Amino acid sequence: MKARKIYWAFLLVFLIAAIWLQTTGALGEAFWGLYGIIIAGFFVGGVFVNRRYLQDLEKEVKEMNPLLEQEPDKYIDVMEKALQGQRSRAMQAMLLTQIGKGYMAKGDYETAMKIADTIDWRRVRSTSLLTTIAQVYERNAEYQDAKDILLLAFERAPIGKGLLFKLTDLALREGNVPEAEAYYREFCDLAVDDPRQN
Repeated sequence: MKARKIYWAFLLVFLIAAIWLQTTGALGEAFWGLYGIIIAGFFVGGVFVNRRYLQDLEKEVKEMNPLLEQEPDKYIDVMEKALQGQRSRAMQAMLLTQIGKGYMAKGDYETAMKIADTIDWRRVRSTSLLTTIAQVYERNAEYQDAKDILLLAFERAPIGKGLLFKLTDLALREGNVPEAEAYYREFCDLAVDDPRQN
């Protein structure tokens, strides 16, 4: 969070300095070239700072796992507070997923489902978040949606045997035996190719 504040402070100072230099003409024709290079630098820096912020937030969330198991209501409250004012869609998706996990820990799958429905899971990059969202749909017997989400997760991390096994299970729950057999064959092939894969 501190890095983000420093980043935005530097960007603000740069913009004020750029406006001043432009109006005074201190840099002449070199102004726009220098301006473009610095803006590109800020863009790259912004991507790095946001990625770091998301990693730090994910770490904080993982550290709160004991609270999820012991006091899901408190966990939900903490996640909802973290969600307030959050503009990043990736972080919103992560926090909403955690709130849904809190409701699942309470056994309130209906509320967890309502929260999952607000997440645009097609934009979610994290395979762990996708599998958690799929779990909510599975708990509510929405097997096709759960399968679609897991297939997206599998596209992002195709080496996961666990995902193939879950897809096999979901196809069986739907009563789609040929599809289950296809997933299971893939699962077995992957296990034979590299028995160390999870």
